[in-house]
Amino acid sequence: MGFGNPAAERAALEQTYEDRTDVLRPGRDREGNLTRTVYELVYGALPCALSRAGVQSRLSRERSGQNRAESRLDYDAVLFLAPEPELRPGDRVRVQRADGETLELELVGRAVRYPTHQEAAAREKRLI
Repeated sequence: MGFGNPAAERAALEQTYEDRTDVLRPGRDREGNLTRTVYELVYGALPCALSRAGVQSRLSRERSGQNRAESRLDYDAVLFLAPEPELRPGDRVRVQRADGETLELELVGRAVRYPTHQEAAAREKRLI
């Protein structure tokens, strides 16, 4: 396989997609005077690959003024998948890893599309 053949390159990339993701989009549900955000499934079980970038360090936690009980773990990750699905900032993704682990992340920023794939930045935040 040489470079310059997007179909062959895409096929090679997709062989590395061992995970699956559901994409959920925020919407509004109104009940009387109350409006709440609900997430509706827009894509299900899309083949993907997830790459984690890092964890908030102790030094950055100290600079933020948070103590150990208040600190938040921020997992920066990149989701790789086919270029066709329309992903939006604020969408939530539920990634089922090949090893059985399930992660819930929120997309941040716009996905970058290429002829062979797209890359979407995601973040997982939870109190420890």
